[in-house]
Amino acid sequence: MNYENLKDYLAIILDMEKNAYIQDKTLKIMRSRLKTLGTRKSLEYPTHYTATPDYGFYILKIGAICAVIMFIIDIFINWGEFWDRDGIFAIILAPLHGILPGLGVGLAGGLIIGSIVAAVKAKKEQKELDESYRYEVEHFNKIEAADNERVSDENAKKAEIQRNINSLEKKYYESKTRLEEFYNYNIVSRQYWHDIVAISSFYQYLIEGRTYCLEYDRKTGDRGAYNIYNEELQRGIIISQLNVVIDKLDQVIDNQRTLQITMREANNKIATLSNSVNNQTRQIKSSIQEQTAIETYNAERIEAELRFMNTMNILDHINRK
Repeated sequence: MNYENLKDYLAIILDMEKNAYIQDKTLKIMRSRLKTLGTRKSLEYPTHYTATPDYGFYILKIGAICAVIMFIIDIFINWGEFWDRDGIFAIILAPLHGILPGLGVGLAGGLIIGSIVAAVKAKKEQKELDESYRYEVEHFNKIEAADNERVSDENAKKAEIQRNINSLEKKYYESKTRLEEFYNYNIVSRQYWHDIVAISSFYQYLIEGRTYCLEYDRKTGDRGAYNIYNEELQRGIIISQLNVVIDKLDQVIDNQRTLQITMREANNKIATLSNSVNNQTRQIKSSIQEQTAIETYNAERIEAELRFMNTMNILDHINRK
């Protein structure tokens, strides 16, 4: 295969690898997005609490108050009689006399008045609990209605996104199959198949005129792209791991400029397609009737790959001569 045909072939392989990467990453993002849609919030229905009268507390409290009041009244009423009769000892005898009526009135008052106060307090508290419960139920119903509407809208969009996923998955497998067919022309050594770092390097060497072939050419002494690539790998002047390249995309040096441009284009396309998914989610009703970015992308890829197939058929025909 001559120099120009080899450049065309590597350009096709590089484009196919780039778009396989785009499709794979976009599918992962879309599947992840799909999982977040149509899931109901965990809402807890309000609890209707019942107020319980605290009879014991109010019987003791009111009883104690009644007992003290009666105790004081009894001393006040009988003080003069005790003073006239017992003199200074009235200070002891009068209070002792007031204990019994105080206890009696305290017991009766606690049981009667304390029970009434406890019941009234419980009724008031129950009214407040009922008001609070009604408010919480109204608030819950509003939240539930809003969540039901959200889930309904998201389920509609979920179906649309799933349709796009199915469409892109189909295109992805078609592209992978076609890419495999192109590799099976055995123009590139099998050890470099599906290695976008190596393919982009080979292509860059050719377009820069650093070499005009893949393997060492004994006739011309051309080292070939394989030898240049492996030499640069050994010298550590290129990055061979794609994940490292992506992490350091702004730092990739000039001898991997083609890879840098390719991955930037890929990341930009992934961002565009992924953003279109988010926009569809926000514009559920309108987006369903419009052609999606995924559908547009798939149509573009079908057209591009048909051109590639025609080019590959021509290259194969030339190569067989």
